[in-house]
Amino acid sequence: MSKLTQKMEKTLVLLPKKDVDMIKQLIHEGRYITKSDFFRAAIKQLLYGEERMKRFEELTKELQETVRRKGISKKSLNESLEKTEQETREKMRRLLAETS
Repeated sequence: MSKLTQKMEKTLVLLPKKDVDMIKQLIHEGRYITKSDFFRAAIKQLLYGEERMKRFEELTKELQETVRRKGISKKSLNESLEKTEQETREKMRRLLAETS
């Protein structure tokens, strides 16, 4: 579903003035078009971050079990972890780009 056809709901948020000023500065710098754009990006980052953290914990447990069973080397394990971290960062960049 595209952004234009998604049902939106208006929500009032009260923030400290210094936070609002920082958001306005980001908009002024061109990082976001509107405050709504900023909030959508921030909320998605937090929500998807929580989802990714749960999945990361699940994968860590699976990986630990596999390492115990198969005796995988630390070098191989570190390479796999670095690759996964790079993929996660790239997915996050794409997600944030979609929301801006």
